[in-house]
Amino acid sequence: MRRDVYLVVVEGALEVPAATKILKALKCDLDSDAIIDKGGKVNFWRAAEKYNNAARVSGPILGIADLDNAPCPGALIAKYLKRGKA
Repeated sequence: MRRDVYLVVVEGALEVPAATKILKALKCDLDSDAIIDKGGKVNFWRAAEKYNNAARVSGPILGIADLDNAPCPGALIAKYLKRGKA
């Protein structure tokens, strides 16, 4: 089954290979230029709401970040995406 992802935003360079493997597993034809490396957790989470809002309009945007000692992904999402995830 093929799934469309319009953009991928990653916390840093270490997440780029993970994003590439996920896209391959989802059978997504996404150009490597569509992977945006935010260069660290501060920049990633600062931009998270903007990309989340864009996903409401354009379609799926995959964001990949590490947990940084958070107990679960849901805790980070709730902390940074005040309007809920798109």
